[in-house]
Amino acid sequence: MDKLIEGENNTATITNDGATVLNLLQVKHPAAALLVDVAQSQDLEVGDGTTSVVVFAGELLQEAKHFIEEGMATQIIVHGIRTARDLALKRIDEIKISLADQSSE
Repeated sequence: MDKLIEGENNTATITNDGATVLNLLQVKHPAAALLVDVAQSQDLEVGDGTTSVVVFAGELLQEAKHFIEEGMATQIIVHGIRTARDLALKRIDEIKISLADQSSE
């Protein structure tokens, strides 16, 4: 869905790209700045999926906040996130389909 963003000097930008929206917002909060960095990295590496990666990262931060408020040490939260990342990457590697295998069909 396209968004209309009014910037400085009454400039207008219409976009449906999450990275563009975040770049135009001039965020100051550290967590929001982290999400901007995530979107920019995704945009540079892949060129798409910025909104999805920001939503995913936002959910991770929301869950981490809940655990921090419950008194859990941040080191344990980070360890859990890294463990989940490793398991996800392992599973992706297990189910991937090589394009080289498909070329002979």
